[in-house]
Amino acid sequence: MDLSIIIVNYNVRDFLRQSLESLQKSVQHLQSEIIVVDNASDDGSIEMLRSEFETVKIITNQTNIGFGKANNQAMQIAKGKYFLLINPDTLVQEDTISILHNYLENNKQVGFVGCKILNADGTLQLPCRRSIPTPWVAFSKIVGLSRLFPKSKLFAKYNLTYLDENEITEVDALSGSFMMLPREIFETVGGFDEQYFMYGEDLDLCYRAKNNGWKVIYNPSTQIIHYKGESTKRSSIDELNHFYTAMKIFYRKHLHSSLIFNLIIESSISSRYLFASLKNILRNYLAPLIDFIFTLLSFFIAEYLRKEKILSFPEYAYPWVYIIPSLIILLSLYLSKVYTLFKLSISRTILGVSLGLLLIATVTAFVKDFAFSRAILIYFYLFTLLFLSSWRFILWYFGFPSKTKPKTLFSRRGIIVGVSEVSVKVLSKLRLQIYEGYDIIGFIDTTHLRIGEKINGIPILGSVESIVKIVNDYKITDIIFSSSDLKNETILSIVARTKRNYLAYSVVPSSIEMMISKSGINYFGDIPFIAIENNSNKLIYKSVKRLFDLFIGILLIIVTPFVYLFSKKNNKKIIMNSALSLLKGEISAVGRNINSKNENANSIGKIGLTSITQLLNTENFSQKEKEELDLYYSSNQSLFLDLEVFFTALFQGKIFNSMSEIWQK
Repeated sequence: MDLSIIIVNYNVRDFLRQSLESLQKSVQHLQSEIIVVDNASDDGSIEMLRSEFETVKIITNQTNIGFGKANNQAMQIAKGKYFLLINPDTLVQEDTISILHNYLENNKQVGFVGCKILNADGTLQLPCRRSIPTPWVAFSKIVGLSRLFPKSKLFAKYNLTYLDENEITEVDALSGSFMMLPREIFETVGGFDEQYFMYGEDLDLCYRAKNNGWKVIYNPSTQIIHYKGESTKRSSIDELNHFYTAMKIFYRKHLHSSLIFNLIIESSISSRYLFASLKNILRNYLAPLIDFIFTLLSFFIAEYLRKEKILSFPEYAYPWVYIIPSLIILLSLYLSKVYTLFKLSISRTILGVSLGLLLIATVTAFVKDFAFSRAILIYFYLFTLLFLSSWRFILWYFGFPSKTKPKTLFSRRGIIVGVSEVSVKVLSKLRLQIYEGYDIIGFIDTTHLRIGEKINGIPILGSVESIVKIVNDYKITDIIFSSSDLKNETILSIVARTKRNYLAYSVVPSSIEMMISKSGINYFGDIPFIAIENNSNKLIYKSVKRLFDLFIGILLIIVTPFVYLFSKKNNKKIIMNSALSLLKGEISAVGRNINSKNENANSIGKIGLTSITQLLNTENFSQKEKEELDLYYSSNQSLFLDLEVFFTALFQGKIFNSMSEIWQK
């Protein structure tokens, strides 16, 4: 047998399925076997393998025994002349395995060969080629010199960033996520050292092989994508701890030196681990920290404006008079999902701060010792709104990388690569992914024949040859591949050519029931034509929605005098009619589109001043897609969604157009 492919799986069922499908295309000219070692997954991986991949050999473990030990299990039963160790969260090019297999066949002195490994955003995954972490190399990495001087041969040896990533190079070590080796390595050097749970075992094995005269080769003539860290996302594994523990094990085993020097290195590793841990904590809690600082500042300003000095309250009030209101605001923002799903959403921030004000007012009503001044409370509310909304707006407006942008309506501009019937179905499904906010700009074809044509109102912008220019010209943020239309080689080529920090890449498998991307897996759920549960008909939702409509109606009446000063007579009439209709309950601030022909329209809800269908520019949508959007809104209606839709429409200047259309009809 030519090749044994070994995969260690832990709770990444759908990535594993995609990887196996790509591997089957890549081994057609070789006699091979695939062995999957499952480390106690509970996500249905074993059931999927047994039902969809009957020829795959499965080893099931009752606990997660670690990466190296699981690979050793498979290598003991593998029958191939060569072993391919590959992670389940990878996408392999069609020619990858044959290129590396032929390289080993023609270079008998080579013990390991690996290829170029790309991150999901198209950038090079640095650990795919490494040096042995000697004391100097480790020190340069730990203190950050390798990051500061990536092109320096002196400082950047850890990941060899000073070398050309497109040249075949002999290196010290490869990544265990993808490496091919002769069986002879396992028989003479042995398998992985099982002291390592994860990380470091690949480095250790390469080090031992090199000491026995084998070469380790990085061969970038082919490439794969590795969605790094998917297994650790699905577990309670302390990834940082295992990484730095692995560094200590390797150092003690192979590079032990004088007592003083050993102490320096181990102290550096421990310090680096502590720093990395704090950095992770800071990253996760940065938004609440910024908000906390601004809420404290807001209270200081409010106190100064009201009392013309600070620290004017009784002594017993400090520091609680500052801290408690700030913590209540943070709690309200958390309940409004500002720190989870909608980190940069201004409307959610407004809602959260407003909810916080109500809670603070309620608390002070019962705790009279802290009910000092309503004016201070109002000032605090206004400045908190200003500061918390402003920093989010600035971060969003100045185009920070897409991963920090809010995944709300219309924030992502996408293209679909592929023009087959499957690609059209992908378009239809993406149009209904409301909270992912996809605005599909166009299709990309594999040829030039149909450029300029439209599919369901969406143009074919160009071919894969011109995709770099299209990405730049149309300010694309998302490239979505239909895997049934494209070879993996084509997908990887496009990723390599278009890689940008702000670009996100997604692959839709042939089943089109999910989309695999850097951020994970998004499942497509078809919206039922008749919703089982309808929020619009529930008393609590109807009551809150009515209050929101009354608020908007009163707001329109308040602004009407200003409209009389600066606008046309007809505009004043339209706004006043809209306000009165809102107050009477004839229309809603957010509802169904006036042009909706859905036969269930009355059960869906009232006509709205704006709607999801209006914001999505649905002139190219099918009638069924429009009806499904109305049903989506009806099923998921909430104050949060209404705020998101209304303020988005307001900022886009679409509210008045909608008012005009309502009163023309």
